Amino acid sequence: MGEMKRYLMTTYSDDVFATLNKHDVTSTEDPLYINSSTINISLSTFSVPAGCAVSENFVPASKVDSRGLISPETADMMKNVLGAIVLPVLFTIGAPTNSLSMIIFYKHGLRHRINLCLFALSLVDVLYLTFDFILNSDALTTFPSTGKGVVMEFIVNNHILGFFGFGWASQFLSGVIAGERCLCVVWPLKSQTMLKTKTMAIVISAGVFLITTGRFIISEKYRMGCVYDERNDQQTFQFFPSEWYIQNRGIVDIFDGVVFGLILPGTFCLTVVLTTLATALVLKKAVAWRQESSSSSSSSLSTKEIALTKMLIYLSVQFVLLNIPNLLFRFICIFVQDLSPSGQYHNLYFFLINILEMCAAMNSSLNFFVYVFTGSKYRETLKGFFIKSGKKKQAAAGSIASATEMRELSHS
Repeated sequence: MGEMKRYLMTTYSDDVFATLNKHDVTSTEDPLYINSSTINISLSTFSVPAGCAVSENFVPASKVDSRGLISPETADMMKNVLGAIVLPVLFTIGAPTNSLSMIIFYKHGLRHRINLCLFALSLVDVLYLTFDFILNSDALTTFPSTGKGVVMEFIVNNHILGFFGFGWASQFLSGVIAGERCLCVVWPLKSQTMLKTKTMAIVISAGVFLITTGRFIISEKYRMGCVYDERNDQQTFQFFPSEWYIQNRGIVDIFDGVVFGLILPGTFCLTVVLTTLATALVLKKAVAWRQESSSSSSSSLSTKEIALTKMLIYLSVQFVLLNIPNLLFRFICIFVQDLSPSGQYHNLYFFLINILEMCAAMNSSLNFFVYVFTGSKYRETLKGFFIKSGKKKQAAAGSIASATEMRELSHS
C-alpha cells in the first residue's frame, strides 16, 4: 500500500499497511478515506511539505467510482460552505446567545429542575458549536479546496475528535427537557416529589458523560495524514483507518452506525415527539378548563407554568424539525447500501452529511430566539439585565464626570 507510508512509518507496522488494502471502511461521519488502489509511493528526496507522504498519482476517494449524482467538486464545495460560511455565522450567533441564556437561567435559579436542564442545554450547545467551528475552521484558509487541513489533522491525531459527542449530548438533553415538562404537566402535584433536582443533576451529568465518552472511543477509528501529489504539486489531507479500528471493526461499526447513528437519535427524537404531544394535549385541556371556569385557582397549572410549557413546546418543535432529516437519512442508508462513504453514491453521502451537520448546528444556535419570542419571564429577565447594565454605565459615567469637576474646582 501506501502512499501514507512516510507519514505512518513511525507509528504503524507493515502489517497495518497490508491490512488497509483489504478493508472497505465505512462510517456514519464525514471523513473521506483514501482509495489505496489509486496510489503509487514515491520516496524521492525532493522538497515536500513537512510531514507529508509523497504520491505520484494520488486520486482522492471522492473522485473514484462515482455514478455522478453529485460531483466531487459539488461535495467539496458544500464542505467549504459549511466550514467557511455557515458554521462561523451560527457560531457567532449561538455562542454569545447561549452564554447569555446560561446567565439568565442561573438567575432564575438552578434549584428548579427545568432551569437546571435549560442551563445544561445552553452549556452543551456552546461547547458543541465551539468545537464544530474549530473542527471545520480549515475551510477559512483552504477555501475553495477540500476544507481539511492542519487544524482537523491535529484534532484527529491528538484524540480530541470525541468532543463532537456534544452534539448527541444536546439531543439527549432535549429529550430530558421534554420529559421533565411532560411530567410536570401530567402529574403537577406529584412531579416535585417524583424527581428531585439533585437526581436530575445526576441524570444530566451521567448522560452527557457516557455519550461523550462513547464518541471518544468511536473517534479512535480515525487517523489523518498529509498527502503531497507531486504530479499536480498539491497538498491534501486524508482520513484513514487506525490499527485499533481494523482490529475491532465489527463492534466499532455497530456502535458508530447503529447505536450513535440510529438508536440514540431515534430514541431522543421519539421521546421528544411523544412527550410533547402528551404535554400539548394536557395543556390544551387545562387552558380550556380555565377559560370555562374563569378562575385561575380551578386549574392545577399556574399562568407562569402554562407560559413556560408553551415555550418548551416550541423548543421541542424546533428540535424535531431539525432532527427528522437526520433520522430519514440514516434509515435510507440502511436500504441503499451504496449511499455510504465507500459506496457508489459516496459524494452524495458526504453532501448530505454536511447538510445534516448544518441542521445540528442550527438547532444548537437558535434556542435563544425561541426563548425571546415565546418566553415572557425570559424576556423580562433579559430586559432587566440590559437595563441594569445601562444604569451601571450611566452611574460610572456620572462618577467620572463628578470626579473631573472636583479636580477642576480644586485646581481653580
